[in-house]
Amino acid sequence: MILYPFHHIQTILGKYFLPLSKNKKVVCEVTCTKRLREIVEEIGGKVYETKVGRYYLVREMKRREALIGGESSSHFYFKESKGLEDSFLTFLKVLQILERVCKVIGELETKRAASTKALRFI
Repeated sequence: MILYPFHHIQTILGKYFLPLSKNKKVVCEVTCTKRLREIVEEIGGKVYETKVGRYYLVREMKRREALIGGESSSHFYFKESKGLEDSFLTFLKVLQILERVCKVIGELETKRAASTKALRFI
C-alpha cells in the first residue's frame, strides 16, 4: 500500500482539474502548502484559506463558489457534491487524471512540500 499526503492529492486535483473549468477557486485550511497556492496561481486560479475544520471549509467553499476544497485530515470536497465529503468521488477524479495523462500517480507532482503528518491512503 502506498501512502500519499493529503497535500499531494489536493495539489494534483488543483493542477489537473482547474484548467478544465472557468471556476479556478480552491479552498483549503491554513495548514495547506505553499505549493498548492503556486500551482493554482500559475493557472490563473485563487486559493482561499480558512480555519481548520469541515464547517469553516464548506462555508467558505459555498461563499466563494469554489470548485475544490480540502482538509488536512484528507477529506476532499467538490462543488458538485454540495458540501459533502466524498472519498469515492476523489478516488474517481484521481483515476480520471491518471487515465488522461497516462502516468502513474507518483509521476504527477514531483515537487514535495512540507506539511502536517496527515496521510491519504490510495
